[in-house]
Amino acid sequence: MYRQQKLINGQSNTNWFMLKPLFKDSSGFSFLFLFFFTVLISSCFTKKEKAEKTNFGQNITTKFNILYNANKLLDEAEETRINSTKPNFQHALPVFIEPNEASIASNTKLMDSIIQKSITIINDKSESKYINNAYFLMAKANYEKGNYYNAAEFFSYVINTITVTNQKLLEPALAWKARSLMQIGYLDQASKVLDSAFIAAGNNKHPSAITYASQARYYLEVNKKDGAIQMLDLAINTSSNKKEKLRWHYILGQLLYDTGDYLMANKHFDKVVKSNASYEMAFNAELNQVFMQKDYGDSSLVGTVSRLKRMLKDDKNKGFTDQIYYIIGESYLNHNQEDEAIKNYKLSLREPSNNNFQRASTYLKMADIYFDKATYDTSKHYYDSTATLIDASFPQYTIIQAKIANLDDLVKHLNIITEQDQLQYLAKLPEKERLETIDSIFERKEKVAISLKKEKENNKQKEVTNPEYATNFSNKQSTDKRFYFNNPNAISNGLTEFKRRWGNRSLEDNWRIRNKQASLAAGNNTKIPLANSEDKANQPDSAAIVTKEDFVKAVPLTEIALRESNNKIIASYLKLAEIYRDNLKDKEATAKIYTSLLERFPSIEEKDFVLYNLYRLYTELGDQRKNMYKNQLLTTSPESIYSKIINDPNYLSKLGEESQTLNNIYIDAYNMYADKDYEQVIAIADSLNIVFGKDNHLDIAAQMAYLKALAIGRTSSLQSFEQELKKIQSDYADNKLISPLLTQHLSYIDSNRVSLQDRKIAIMDIEDGREQFVDEPVLTKWPELTFNRAETPPPPRRSLAGNLSNQQNIQVTPFNSTVNLQGKVKIASYKQGQQINSFRDLELLPDSAIYYFVINVDNAKVNLSPSRYGIGQFNRGQYLDKNLTHQLKKVDDELQLIYIGKFFSYEDAKIYLDRITPQLKTIMKIPAENYQPFIITEKYLEEITDFDKVSDYLIKYKEQL
Repeated sequence: MYRQQKLINGQSNTNWFMLKPLFKDSSGFSFLFLFFFTVLISSCFTKKEKAEKTNFGQNITTKFNILYNANKLLDEAEETRINSTKPNFQHALPVFIEPNEASIASNTKLMDSIIQKSITIINDKSESKYINNAYFLMAKANYEKGNYYNAAEFFSYVINTITVTNQKLLEPALAWKARSLMQIGYLDQASKVLDSAFIAAGNNKHPSAITYASQARYYLEVNKKDGAIQMLDLAINTSSNKKEKLRWHYILGQLLYDTGDYLMANKHFDKVVKSNASYEMAFNAELNQVFMQKDYGDSSLVGTVSRLKRMLKDDKNKGFTDQIYYIIGESYLNHNQEDEAIKNYKLSLREPSNNNFQRASTYLKMADIYFDKATYDTSKHYYDSTATLIDASFPQYTIIQAKIANLDDLVKHLNIITEQDQLQYLAKLPEKERLETIDSIFERKEKVAISLKKEKENNKQKEVTNPEYATNFSNKQSTDKRFYFNNPNAISNGLTEFKRRWGNRSLEDNWRIRNKQASLAAGNNTKIPLANSEDKANQPDSAAIVTKEDFVKAVPLTEIALRESNNKIIASYLKLAEIYRDNLKDKEATAKIYTSLLERFPSIEEKDFVLYNLYRLYTELGDQRKNMYKNQLLTTSPESIYSKIINDPNYLSKLGEESQTLNNIYIDAYNMYADKDYEQVIAIADSLNIVFGKDNHLDIAAQMAYLKALAIGRTSSLQSFEQELKKIQSDYADNKLISPLLTQHLSYIDSNRVSLQDRKIAIMDIEDGREQFVDEPVLTKWPELTFNRAETPPPPRRSLAGNLSNQQNIQVTPFNSTVNLQGKVKIASYKQGQQINSFRDLELLPDSAIYYFVINVDNAKVNLSPSRYGIGQFNRGQYLDKNLTHQLKKVDDELQLIYIGKFFSYEDAKIYLDRITPQLKTIMKIPAENYQPFIITEKYLEEITDFDKVSDYLIKYKEQL
C-alpha cells in the first residue's frame, strides 16, 4: 500500500511491468484507472503551461520589439513634421499641426514600414493581446500618410473590437477617428464621435488632452469660439507636452483677443513670452501684447508707439522690423491718423524681409486705404502686388481674388456716382463761378499731365546716368548668348508661353490683374468709398468727357438732365450693391450701399426692393435693424410682393404655382433687354433672386438668371460675364434648357480668350467683320416681328378636311369644342366614325419628307417674342449643329403658328417633338391651354391657310397618335 500511495502521489518512477504484481488482487482495476487519470491530468497541466508560455512570449515580443519600435518611428515622424512646419504666428494657428504634402511625401515609406509591422502582429502574433494596438498603430500610420478615410476605418475597427483588457484604447481611438473625419470634412459625424469619446472618458478620471483639443478644433470648424476657448483651457491643464501647451496658450491668446477678452488674452500671451518658446513665437506674443494696449491698460497712442519703437531698437528684432512698422501703422490707423499709418506701412515695405505674408498684408492694407480714398489707380497697383504674393492659404484669399476680379466694375460705378455728383455740384454754382471752376479743373488737369510727362522723361534719363557702364554692359552681353535677352530661341519660347497663358498684353503696369479669377466669396470689412463734398469739383472722371466743351454740356442744368443724372447714380448704387451682395458676399457693405441710396433718394421706384434687401441682410447678420426696415416696408407698401412674402411664409410656393405671373415678369425683362435697358433687366432678375432665395428649382429662375448674364455681358467685362456664367452653371446644373448654353459659352471663352480679353464689354454690338460670340441674340420687340402671310386668297373652309377624308375613306364628324378665355374656339376632343385607322397615315405623315414642328397659338395678338427666344435657346443647346430655324406664320388674324425645321424624316421630327414637349411649359410664356404642338410636312403646312384647315389638320393628326 505504501508503494501504491507513492505512485498516486507521483513519487515513484517504477515502470508498468514492475507494477503488474500489484494488480493481482480484486482491487487491481481501480488502481489502474487511478493511474491513468493521474497521467491525463498531468498532461493537461503541461499543455496549459506551454500555451501560457507561448502567449507570454508573443506578448513580450509584440510589446517590447515590434510595437515599441513602430511607435518610436511614428513619434519621430510626427515630431519631425511638427518641427519642420513653419507656423504663421500672424494668422490664427491651427489646434494641431496636421500632415502636409511635404511631410506625407517624406514619411510615406516609413509609414508603409510601420503598417507592415502592424500586419505582422495581426498575422503572426494571433495569440497576442496587442492585436488592437496593431490596428491602432496602422490607423495612425494611415493618418500620417494623409489617408484619412482609411485611418477612420481602422480606428472604427479598434473601437468596435475593443476588449476588456484594452479599454484604455477606446477614448484615444474615438478622438483620432474624430480628427480623421474632420480632415475629410465630415463635421457632423465627427461631432457624434467626440460625444462618444467623452462618454468613454467617463470610465477614466477625466478626458485626455487629445479629446479636449479635438473638441476645440471642431468648435473652431463650426465657428464656436467660446466653446473652443473652454476646451483648449482644459486641454492645457491635462497635457504634459510643454511645446503643445505653449502652442495652445498662443492660440487661446488669439481667440480671446478676437472675442474681446483682452485681459485674459494678455495673460496667455504673457505665458508664452516668459517661457522657453521659440523666439519668433515669443516675439509675436509680445507684439500682440503691445498692440492690445489700445484696448486695455495704457490705451494712449503715444504709449503704444513708444513701446513699439523701443522694440525697433532691439538688435534681436532686426528680422522682424517689417512687422513692427506694420503694427505701428495699424496703431495710427486705429486712431484715424491715416497719413502716419501710410508712412509706416511704406517703411514696412522698405525693410528687407522674406516674410511674404507680412508684405502681402501690408500691400493689401494700402490697397484698401487708397480704394476707400477713391484713389483707384494707386489702389489697383497695390491690389496687383498683393495678388502676386498670396496663395490659397492666405486669410480671406477668395475675398481678395473676388475684389480684384470685380475691381473694374466697382471702380466704373463708383466713378459714375462721383462724376455725377461733381456735375450736380457744378450745376448749383452761379454761371460765372461754374465756368471759372471748370477752367481751373482743366488747368490743373493739364499741369498734372505735364508733370507726369516730365517725370517719365526724368526716369528715362536716370537709366543712362552712367553711359560708360551701360555701353560696356551692352557690349559684353551682346556676345554672351547665355544672357536671356541675347538668346533669340529663349525669347521666342518665352513669348509663346506668355501668350499661351496670358494672351496679347500691352506693356503696362497692372497687366496681370485683368485675368484674375474669383471664387465669389467676400468678407465683412469692406468700406464703400464715396466722394467727399470738397472733392466733387476736382476733375472729370468720365472717359467720354474729354474736352472743356463736353464738360460744360454734361452739367445737368435742366430738370430733365438732373433726373437723368440721378437715374445714373441710382443705377450705379444698385449695381454696386449687386456686386457686393452676389459676387463679394459682403452683407455689411451691401447694407451700407442700400442705406446710402435710401438716404439720398427716399422715394425711388425700387424702394420696396431695397427695403426688402435690407430686411433680409440684417436678418442674416442678426442685427435688430431688420425690424425697422420690415415695419417700414409693411407700412408704406402693404400690397407689394415683398410685404406678402414677409407676411405669408407660403407665399413663394403659391407664387411659384402661378407660373403665368412669373412668365409675365420674364416678358417684361425680355422687352427691357430688347430696349437695351440692361440695368433694369439685372434689377428685375435680382428681385426674383431675392424673392425666391435658394428656391432655384423654378425653371423661370434659371431663364431669368441667364437673361441677367447676357445683360451683364452687354455692360461689363469678359471677366464679369464669365463669372456670372459660372455662377449660374453652379446654381442650375440640372436645368436642361440653360445648362447646355452655359457650357457652350464657357467653352467658347476658353477657346477664344486671347481674342476676347481686350474687349471692354463682353458682348458687343454685332458689326460686319467682327468675331461674333457664341450666343449674341438679337431680341426683337413685339409687334416688330415679320409674319409669313399667304400671298393667294385662302381656299374655302373644310376643303382640307374633305380631301383628307376622301383620300383615306374615313368619315370625319363634327368635333366638340369649348371657348377659351379670349373667346376663341379651341379643340378639346373629337369623335370619329366607326372605321378606325390604327396605323400611321403614310400620306399624311410619310417616313421621308420635309417636316416642321409647329406650335399653334390660338391668339393672334399675344407676344411670342420671349417664347421664340426660348425655342432658340433649346435649339442652340440641343441642336447646335443642325441649323434649325424658327419662324412665324399668322392665320386669319386668329392664330399664330411657330414652325421649326427643317427635318427630313418623320423619325427626326418625332424625336424633336419628344424632346421639346417636356420643355414647352418653360419655353412658352403663355398658358398651356392656349397652344398645341404637332408635326407636319411642308406640303400640308403650305395648305393650312385658315382657321378651319388648322382645326381639321389637328383632328386628323390626333388620329395618328
